[in-house]
Amino acid sequence: MVLGILWSSPGTCTAQSAGDETLTDDNRGGILGMPGILAATSFPNRTSPVIRGVWVLEQVLGEHVPSAPPDVPALEKQDQQSVANLTLRQRTELHRTDPVCANCHRLLDPIGFGLENFDAIGRWREQDDNGQPIDASGELPDGSRFSSPQELKGMIAGRLDVFSRNLVEKMLAYALCRRLEGYDEIVVDDLMQEIARDGYRR
Repeated sequence: MVLGILWSSPGTCTAQSAGDETLTDDNRGGILGMPGILAATSFPNRTSPVIRGVWVLEQVLGEHVPSAPPDVPALEKQDQQSVANLTLRQRTELHRTDPVCANCHRLLDPIGFGLENFDAIGRWREQDDNGQPIDASGELPDGSRFSSPQELKGMIAGRLDVFSRNLVEKMLAYALCRRLEGYDEIVVDDLMQEIARDGYRR
C-alpha cells in the first residue's frame, strides 16, 4: 500500500484491506499527520516551518496572520556558504533577527518546527536534509511548550473551544458562500453553546 510505505507501516494492500490502515505511531493520526496537508505546506524540495505554522494558526486555530512584507528574501537567497552547516531550523530563525520579521515569525516558526519530523511529503524522519538531528520543540502563542508532533497535536486538541469555534465559523462561511460579518457572531455563539452542552461531540 502506497500510504503504508509512506507511513512505514507493515503489510500489503488487498482488495479487502484497501482503505484500512492501522497507525501505531502517536505522532500520526489527525489532520496534522496527514501527508496531503504536510506536502501542501511544504516546498517541492524541502519543508517550510513558516508555511506550516501559518496553516496551523489560520486553518486550525483561527488566528489571523498578516502577509509578509514584499521584499523579504527567501531562505535560498541567504549566503549559502555562511549557512551551509546550519539546520533549516537555524536558517529559519535568522528571520527573527530582523525586527520587521520578528513579530510574526516568533508566532509562526515555533509551531512549524513542531512538524519538522515530517519531510516534504509527510514521511517520518529523525534527521534533516543535512543529516542533523531534528529539533521539534516549540511553543504555541500562549507560551505552552511542546517537544514533538504528538505533544503539539495534544495541546491543540485540548483547546476544544478554540478549535470548535474556528471550525464552526469556517463551516458557516462555507454554507453562506461568503465571509462572516460581525452580526454572524450571534449565530456562532449560539452554535458554540449548543456544542459545549453536548460535550463537543457533534
